[in-house]
Amino acid sequence: MLRLPTNKKQTMLNGAITLVITTLIVKVIGVLYKIPLTAMLGEVGLGYFSSAYDVYTPIVSISMAGIPIAVAKMVSQDVALHRYRNARQTYRVSFRLFIIIGVVGTAVMLLLAYPYAFWISKSPNTFYSILAISPAVFFCCAMSIYRGYYEGLSNMVPTGVSQVIEALGKLVLGLLLSYGVIRAGKAQFASGGVVFGKAVQNMDEAMAEIYPYAAAAAVMGVTIGTMIGFFYLLLRYKVKGDGFTRTDLVNSPKPLSGQEIAKMMIALAIPVVASSLITNVTNIIDAGMLRARLASIMNDPAAAGIMKSMYAESLLGTGTPDDSVTDYLYGCYSAAINFKNLVPMITMNFGSFKDYDMTNRFFNISLAGGAMLDIGVYALSIVRSFMCESPDQILSQMKPAPTGCDEQASILLMNPSGQMATVALSMHSKQPKRAMISCEKAYIEIMEYPRADHAVIVDAETGKQTIIEAGRTSNALQYELEDMETAILTGNTAIMKLRESSDVMDIMTKLRSDWGLFYPEEIHS
Repeated sequence: MLRLPTNKKQTMLNGAITLVITTLIVKVIGVLYKIPLTAMLGEVGLGYFSSAYDVYTPIVSISMAGIPIAVAKMVSQDVALHRYRNARQTYRVSFRLFIIIGVVGTAVMLLLAYPYAFWISKSPNTFYSILAISPAVFFCCAMSIYRGYYEGLSNMVPTGVSQVIEALGKLVLGLLLSYGVIRAGKAQFASGGVVFGKAVQNMDEAMAEIYPYAAAAAVMGVTIGTMIGFFYLLLRYKVKGDGFTRTDLVNSPKPLSGQEIAKMMIALAIPVVASSLITNVTNIIDAGMLRARLASIMNDPAAAGIMKSMYAESLLGTGTPDDSVTDYLYGCYSAAINFKNLVPMITMNFGSFKDYDMTNRFFNISLAGGAMLDIGVYALSIVRSFMCESPDQILSQMKPAPTGCDEQASILLMNPSGQMATVALSMHSKQPKRAMISCEKAYIEIMEYPRADHAVIVDAETGKQTIIEAGRTSNALQYELEDMETAILTGNTAIMKLRESSDVMDIMTKLRSDWGLFYPEEIHS
């Protein structure tokens, strides 16, 4: 029987439940944070805030990629084999390695702050926010030391608690600091018409000067939150340790050298690092190009006039000056992304009635028949497009047709952000092609979604309906061909949604594996 060196001896199920609960708490805190933050900063300030995250997220993801997983795996193996001294050695090596990585990551953030703000994104006011969040890279790396170690010990509590502490710190301190800066700036304007050393003529100009510092203050809350989370884990380890007794350590075999453990750790981490590097570098380039493109448009008088006329009502209502329109537009984009992240539930239905002719393609397994590949790909593609990340928990039930292919299926999906989706497919039972994207106080309904030309947004409290129309159903295939031609001619593969498509293929492969469903060419290959 496996002896776990912890008093609580958590099971995998207990650990999973702990992480699910804490993840839900963190997501709720995130919602509570983003809504008032957007209200305080407005679209302009949110643009500065989001730009800092555009640089921070890829760097922190690359810095931490792979090594916490490697640490957890190595420690778990050591515990199972009663190599407790080796587990301790792994902790010490990871500590030294992560401290170095954290320092380098923070240095990279600081070095990127000026060129990204002034040259790449062409938004100098984002400089302060990037500086404010740079130390968070170090503290995130430092936290990962303990999270990986404790997870290897099958103790998920420290990870979960540190995540909640980090989120609460961001919520409370970020909002308080941002509010304090805004209040101080307004007080300066009221007393002398000067905001942070610059003379302004009216409140709109005053807020334009306040927003960069208010956004940086909100970001500083993120940094302090990560710092508090790290010190909690450090203190917990100092007080409670890892559960190894003196007898455990004396009776365990001699540990490997630090150099050997470091090599093993890096070897396990390299594939994850490579994947993270490609994804995150692409993301930071995309964000920088988007900001640069918006700045280029606003520098063209004709294009700027068209853009400002499109958003005239919104810009007038916020009092956004001309030199902040780019930041306003990027803030709108960031707010839309936040909305996507707040979608908690997606429901998909797709049912066709096909005659029970086992020779046609719908039920012929040699022709890749079955509900999932024929109609399910549409449902799963919609699901993935509204999820901020790919699902990592997939459950399903499948009813086979006489030929062995999937006649109908029910699928349940959930990603690490807590977003869930249910999918119901059938090849011998008619049901509407209906997609429902549920938000907190409204939902979006799309009928005939493979080729829909409109969507209905329903306010759940008032029942008010807003219809959004785009294109024509009869031209659906034409649009696909045009996008493909554009991608080939311009090299812009972003419109092809290649990453999402790859995720959908991975989901379908996982489902088929769970069902034991294989096609003849796979069996013979």
